[in-house]
Amino acid sequence: MSSAPVVEVRAGADAASRAVVAVLVAAAVALFVGWVFALAGASTGVQVAASAVGLWAGAVALRHRCTETGLLRCEGRRWHWVPGRDAPAVEGALTVAVDLDIWLLLRLDAIDGRRRWIAVSRARHAARWHALRCAVHARGADAGAVARLPV
Repeated sequence: MSSAPVVEVRAGADAASRAVVAVLVAAAVALFVGWVFALAGASTGVQVAASAVGLWAGAVALRHRCTETGLLRCEGRRWHWVPGRDAPAVEGALTVAVDLDIWLLLRLDAIDGRRRWIAVSRARHAARWHALRCAVHARGADAGAVARLPV
């Protein structure tokens, strides 16, 4: 049985990806805040104002979450994140959080205890897109010997 090919892409710090993630998180925060105020019996105006504040807070809070750039690499069954030239690779379990066919949001639960959110797009990774999608779906749920961290 032959081993799977190495898949490697440079990921992160893509302005469009950061914007999509920020909008998704901000919308989720806004909906949650509006729902809480609706349950509390607040007026519609208060619900809308609270949702707007939640939307703004969610966008601001996430602004720096997806700015890390690095190299996402899979050799066989193990995923690695290399954040910079001099930084050591970090091994982890990779999960697909959002798959929009032309854009993926990936979650790497690393053995160093950090959770990294990695956004990749077909436009930016056209040459490796098919191989990357195959790898994250085939190997994403099974990270080999890497222990999964609690959610």
